[in-house]
Amino acid sequence: MGLSTAPGGLRFTGRQLATLWAVGAAVLLLAATTGCRARERRPRKVRVFAAASLDQVLADLATHLREAEGLEVETEISGSEEAARKISEYGSPADVLLVADYQVIDWVLGPTYADWNLRFAANELVIGYGEQSRYAAEITTDNWPAVLLRPDVKVARADENLAPIGYQTLLCWQLASIKYKELLGGRDLERTIERRMTQALIRPTVTELVPLLGSRADYAFIYRSVAYGHNVPYVRLAPEVSLADPTQGAFYAKAQVELQETHRTIRGAPIVYGVTIPKGAPNAEGGAQFVAALLSTEGRRALERNGFTVLPEFICDHPDRLPQTLRDDPQVRAAEPSP
Repeated sequence: MGLSTAPGGLRFTGRQLATLWAVGAAVLLLAATTGCRARERRPRKVRVFAAASLDQVLADLATHLREAEGLEVETEISGSEEAARKISEYGSPADVLLVADYQVIDWVLGPTYADWNLRFAANELVIGYGEQSRYAAEITTDNWPAVLLRPDVKVARADENLAPIGYQTLLCWQLASIKYKELLGGRDLERTIERRMTQALIRPTVTELVPLLGSRADYAFIYRSVAYGHNVPYVRLAPEVSLADPTQGAFYAKAQVELQETHRTIRGAPIVYGVTIPKGAPNAEGGAQFVAALLSTEGRRALERNGFTVLPEFICDHPDRLPQTLRDDPQVRAAEPSP
């Protein structure tokens, strides 16, 4: 039997060398298998860009997905407009986009960056206040325009160029000038408040308005969901101005706002949230898994306990382009063609 010399001067028979090679191969195979299993156990990641008003819902949903399905959710919270621009203008990769006005997906992403747009929930405008807010004991659904016009009252709102609630607030003020014409004595609510407002009272997102309440601002226009999620006392608004009533669509459309940055004209409409998976999403499969969870019983419960209204049906402009798992959802239906 021949002898072979290994590095270092050690000498082995052919059979011994074969055994060593076999053992080494087995060790390498075991290491590779163990590494694969470790990678399989490691949570998969999905990156979500979302409107700030969804922060509490996303926290609930992320916990559920991590524990039930091993999916790790990374969220980037901002205004809806800003979130969409990250994708279309800055090329930031995202697996899911959630916005507080479903139209933002069409306006900013369009067919270039998104194949479909699914509407899933509704919200409403309310007036939040703090413990130290002036006249908090007096303000009601019926007299709030007059209270807000008192000279010593400070009002905060979101930036209309970054977050839908910014322009929705301006639309609300215009509608209130119509509804409360006699109460206001002909005064223009929007112009009067805007003249008094400093830049420090205009914030990029709705959640950034909350810390101002009772200290730097007496009142802020926020979503009902934000009031729920952040324990903010609030005054509800009449259906004609809350942008929450689908039957008031014709009245809402009497108000309009032009955005200075994009020169986009926006007409009043009910507040409806939208979701999409952007084209070229790094983890489109994980994105579909996330959206399926959002539309599931668990997701609907998370939305409802955080102050949202879940739509009775999930409306999609191009349901044939949805991932198969979403296309099969019996609650998804096609949007009606635009007139």
